[in-house]
Amino acid sequence: MDDLDRCLPATAIETLEAIRLFLFVPGAAFVIAADEGMIEYAVRSHFPDLPLSSGPSTYARNYLEKLIQVPFRLPPLGYVETKIYLTLLVAGSSLDTGSPSFEALLDLGREALRRPWDGNGLSRGAIEERLGTVSPELENALILADQLALPLAEGAQGNPRQIKRFLNTLNLRLAIADARRIGEDVNPAVLAKLMLAERFKADFFEGLEAEAAVSGASKTVAALEAALRTDDEESEKAKKPAASKGGDKKEKSPDDDLLDSEWIRRWVLVAPALADEDLRPYLFVSRDRKALFTAGSNLALKEDWIEKLCGSTLGARAAAVEIAKLTPGEVEQIFDVVAARIRASTDLKIRPDGIEGLAELCKISPNLQTPTVRLLADLPTGQLGPWAATGWEKIFTSTEAKREFAKLKEGWAKLDENKPLQLAAGGRKRRGG
Repeated sequence: MDDLDRCLPATAIETLEAIRLFLFVPGAAFVIAADEGMIEYAVRSHFPDLPLSSGPSTYARNYLEKLIQVPFRLPPLGYVETKIYLTLLVAGSSLDTGSPSFEALLDLGREALRRPWDGNGLSRGAIEERLGTVSPELENALILADQLALPLAEGAQGNPRQIKRFLNTLNLRLAIADARRIGEDVNPAVLAKLMLAERFKADFFEGLEAEAAVSGASKTVAALEAALRTDDEESEKAKKPAASKGGDKKEKSPDDDLLDSEWIRRWVLVAPALADEDLRPYLFVSRDRKALFTAGSNLALKEDWIEKLCGSTLGARAAAVEIAKLTPGEVEQIFDVVAARIRASTDLKIRPDGIEGLAELCKISPNLQTPTVRLLADLPTGQLGPWAATGWEKIFTSTEAKREFAKLKEGWAKLDENKPLQLAAGGRKRRGG
């Protein structure tokens, strides 16, 4: 019996009670596949007046233990198992699953699964030995499996359903690219790498997306790739005898904070590199998340305006004059791109690029004033410089924006962990200062 955990609580309990009646029949056995947590919830819902626990176990747990005589919990897929599963899924989507070559591939997979601790999945050498040659479709499957196995094994926690959903989404986006006749511009390996960040590091992906939406390149990703290459070179040099004693300490860059994340370090090292890729086609086919720009908009002009909004005050003012001619929806989309860049800034002690641009957008579109206040409130308070609390008096003219900003400044004025921001917000001065 499968999918019992997808039934309503009353139906699940009625089914279990009916099964219990047949357990006294000689030779009767039932195999139930279900999420234990959901069944325990059904028991608690059916018997709401029972106390929470009975000794070391809950009543819901006791109910299951009395009914299920031989529990077996399916273990999650490990790295090697995930790699084999991915290889077979990708190969099966492009090869005839009834062909002798695919049957031979299945046999190889079964052999590798018998002792997963001894191998590294479906190796290219074993496939060539069994099949003679590796077809282009199978080569692509092996490349994708190498690329995705470790991140998906950890990120999806070895859940086959989530792994298959990831591949289904990848295939759907590739089909969209083909339907829009941009399939040649979309490399499946690049798309898969971006989807890993989208799925497992959403905040990081949003910053990358905001950068790439304008010019197609992500300065952050390029800097991270360069930093890891530098680290590798320095590691090699460190293995050699030093030419001189001592050495200068490496100055910490803003991107080092991102590299403190082990997941991001491993993601950056996953092939292929993205520094020289135009990421806009990949963002285009991923628009099931959100649309970057409306249909028919002049993207080249908007790119130029966004760059000016993130530049000097004069440039931001010039761009605002042109942006004022757009529809309110298009202005909001430009606001979202600039705001995402500000959120992705790694040094908020100084005024980040784009703040002047937001101020100009607030002047031409007062409905953006309150979202700007909320953007300031969302930024990490401990990292903010005094700029956040000053210079907004003539920008925020709407009643709601004034009220929310005044409330925000009151909170900043009470901060003790960020003295510069506290003082700029009108907080108490240091004694003896």
